Amino acid sequence: MLDVEDECARLEARLADPAVLRDFLLARCLRRSLRALEPLRETAARLRALREDLAAAREFAAGDSAWTAEADRLAAECRALEGGLAAELAGRDRYDPYDAVLSIEGEERGRRAVAAFYLALAGRHGRRMRPLDGAAGALGRDTYAVAGGGDGDPGVWADLKADNGVHLVRAQGERGEPGGHGEQGAEDLAVRVTVLPDAGTGASLPGRPEDWRIDTVCTRDPDQPPSFFITHVPTGTSCFGTGADQREARGNALRQIAARALAAAVPEGEPAHRFLNPGADPVRIHVAEARPSGGT
Repeated sequence: MLDVEDECARLEARLADPAVLRDFLLARCLRRSLRALEPLRETAARLRALREDLAAAREFAAGDSAWTAEADRLAAECRALEGGLAAELAGRDRYDPYDAVLSIEGEERGRRAVAAFYLALAGRHGRRMRPLDGAAGALGRDTYAVAGGGDGDPGVWADLKADNGVHLVRAQGERGEPGGHGEQGAEDLAVRVTVLPDAGTGASLPGRPEDWRIDTVCTRDPDQPPSFFITHVPTGTSCFGTGADQREARGNALRQIAARALAAAVPEGEPAHRFLNPGADPVRIHVAEARPSGGT
């Protein structure tokens, strides 16, 4: 079982690190994580005090049987508190306070509809959603960072994790009704949405350096922002990062890789694992405007 007090102490130590404080997104995530643990820390502190009282009562009971009833009462209270704390910890998703990296894969029109949905959702919650890859569909997917609106935000991952999986984009009928097969009998567009806890902006490449190939994407267009194409050689997994300058472009690519590495390391026993490994059934249906006649 997680030692809540030790975990809180670890988070507080990280928040005192100047390097962490310079990364405001990471610092904000750590503050949210610490705040989410506060009720559990209070319970853990109460349990620690009860255990100390129980140890003292048992010591007294060894020499005076009048203390036996008090020792039994404290033991029962400890067991109840231990059971409640264990249940809370078992259901706790430690990534709930995290921001998220959101990837949308599928046909371009479907990706646009789904991205528009999440952009509007972010706006309603006072969150910021910005592209990490910059080039629409560079790898058949569009990837975004979705950052919470402030320290009071409960966490983007907590809100979006259930959206992992297949989404259907349904064309709106000519009369405005969302028909079962959309416009002129067209099939619904299947789009895969992947939501990952955001590991932060200060990421580095995991594993061996020789496992990675980094390519700078060159273009003849002087207005085209710099881009990095990073490939994990053993698996062929690639991430495309674009930014205002080379540092930001590389950071955006690394951010995607770090999020994927974090997600891959989540063990089956953790609540987040179920959301990171969704089933085949669609989890959400979007309605898109009908395509104009002769349009694309």
